[in-house]
Amino acid sequence: MAADLTKGKKSRDDKVKALFEFVADDIRYVNYVSGEWWLPNRPQQLLARRQGDCDDKAILLITLLKAVGIEAHEALVQTRYTAEPSLLFSEKAAVPLFDHGIAYLPGVGGAPGRWLDATSPQSRLGPLPSMDARAAALFVAEGPATAIHTPSASPEEHGVDGTWKVQLSASGAGDLDATERHTGDHAFVLRSSLGEKDARSQWVEQNLLAGWFPTVEVGKDVEFAGDLPMGAARVRYRAHSDGLARREADELVLPLSPTVTTTSHLAPLVKRTLPVVLPPNTAPSHQTRVIRILPPPGYRAAELAADGEEQGGEFGYARVEMRKDETNPRGVVVKRKVVFDMSTIPVVKYDAWRAWLQRVDTLLHRSVRFVPVAKASPLASGGAP
Repeated sequence: MAADLTKGKKSRDDKVKALFEFVADDIRYVNYVSGEWWLPNRPQQLLARRQGDCDDKAILLITLLKAVGIEAHEALVQTRYTAEPSLLFSEKAAVPLFDHGIAYLPGVGGAPGRWLDATSPQSRLGPLPSMDARAAALFVAEGPATAIHTPSASPEEHGVDGTWKVQLSASGAGDLDATERHTGDHAFVLRSSLGEKDARSQWVEQNLLAGWFPTVEVGKDVEFAGDLPMGAARVRYRAHSDGLARREADELVLPLSPTVTTTSHLAPLVKRTLPVVLPPNTAPSHQTRVIRILPPPGYRAAELAADGEEQGGEFGYARVEMRKDETNPRGVVVKRKVVFDMSTIPVVKYDAWRAWLQRVDTLLHRSVRFVPVAKASPLASGGAP
């Protein structure tokens, strides 16, 4: 079977990709218990049933790789959902508490190894899933068992890079044309959610736009590409809102952030007695959006707010840049980026973390104001100094 699946594949990477995608896509994930209860199912059983759980699929992948001469090992992972690494790293007594099994591919010629998690049909070769990263693991190979820390993962490996074009009308209504590239865990979510074409509009409305704009309606033709290089995915959609911007007398004001603040979502308590453990799809991650805003005829941007940045050190950072649109001098281009890095916030750092989130909210919750051309000042015509 391994020879058939890799037929015509010349490089090592191509062979790994072919075998990985077979195990991810063709073997259905089922938390199936073997007759021995705690033992994994044998590869032959998975192929016969076409189903198995995480460690079953890992062992099948390892077996297929070895069949074409590629060495790989099982890694038992205590994911961030379990988050009790002290049970494994204790110096006096270790409890082998694991909730996941994946494969590890040693590097060749000094190159770093690769971690392969083919558990889900939406899994792809790329960044290690966040739940597997920053966790404890145990290699299952010849020799003494070795407890290790899995790679830490980078915020740039997981997140969203989007380009939004907003066309406003004089009533405050507006149209949005958006293209977003999702990577890492965020791409996994897209593949899990946008497979059915008829369900895409509602999912985009509820998960990508909810909280940003009121009365928004996403068009039916949502374009989706789920198999980009390194496991990335892309979605393009169009939406309309009757209340995209609010009217203040004869001016239009467009908010640049969701209505719910980051602080109220992630740090609602003034004091904590327990650490904050952020979900894997929150940290590490990044959110970058370039928003091009075009006002209706007869309007141009008022004075723009100055650029700003809030550095949080190990917590992450946020940055906002606002410029006059070079392609349309009446329009505005806003670039906003938020990065979360630290995923577990200890109690002793909670006050500093919450204070940083509050500063980030102050930075991000800005608006762009458009005024009638006759009312615009010379400064507004030229953009911010």
